[in-house]
Amino acid sequence: MPNDLWIWDMQKLKLFVVLEQAAPVRCFQWDPRRPRLAICTGNSKVYLWSPAGCVSVQVPVEGSFQVLSLNWHSSGESMVLLSKEQLCLCYMETPEGES
Repeated sequence: MPNDLWIWDMQKLKLFVVLEQAAPVRCFQWDPRRPRLAICTGNSKVYLWSPAGCVSVQVPVEGSFQVLSLNWHSSGESMVLLSKEQLCLCYMETPEGES
């Protein structure tokens, strides 16, 4: 599995950014409402990237939870994270006045 995600600017038809991960990328999916990409690499974190920057979020569960897959809700306000035997629902904080 590759460790890099290449994101292209389709209006300019050129490479916008390359996201390099320390581990192979297991799954990634675009937010259906915003220019935001969620990435998982099989560890206990979810990585969120947007043109404004990126952040890694530790999954707040007890024990071992390795995120193997993820899926955004159609509203873009939540996502489900899947491990081999568990799931975790994550809700995104929405700035005031935005929905």
